Amino acid sequence: MVRNDHDQIAFTEIYMRYADSLLQLAFRKTDSKEAAEDIVQITFIKLWGRRDNLRIDHSLKAYLYTSTKNNVISYYLRQRTKKTITLETVCDELQPQFNTQHEIDYSNTLKLYNETLHQLPNKCREVFVLSRKGFSLKEIAEIKNISPKTAEVHIGKAIRFLRKKFTGNHILFLIALDIFLK
Repeated sequence: MVRNDHDQIAFTEIYMRYADSLLQLAFRKTDSKEAAEDIVQITFIKLWGRRDNLRIDHSLKAYLYTSTKNNVISYYLRQRTKKTITLETVCDELQPQFNTQHEIDYSNTLKLYNETLHQLPNKCREVFVLSRKGFSLKEIAEIKNISPKTAEVHIGKAIRFLRKKFTGNHILFLIALDIFLK
């Protein structure tokens, strides 16, 4: 990559040459035009920001494709942590299906879930609830003033307890874990 006064001209040429194919790649992976545009923009912003220290030994095209794929992965990781939803919302959306297909009573499901959660020790329950709200282990550890490993142990304990409590009813267990979003 040119590292002199012609950086901007070289960058424009690189953008014109590769932007469309990178957009197609990102769109195929995300199925969202807006997300694909954001991902490609991030790819080029990183390229511009690293232009003075960047050393590409092989193919610039391969570098840009790999960078775009990595940005797609980062996009999905960000989306996963952003998507938090409560059990009530999931049950509200699924309630008609449950009533007609499985004859599950929504209020009883919610009541059982809440009663089960309250059977957990306080700290274990609090850590588990934070994890369902999308907090990372590190964030939970900071909030609760515990180590990330302790947070992980509490979450595992809560999941095992819920699995045991909902044995035989996998739908309830999945709802209890909000697995639809994880």
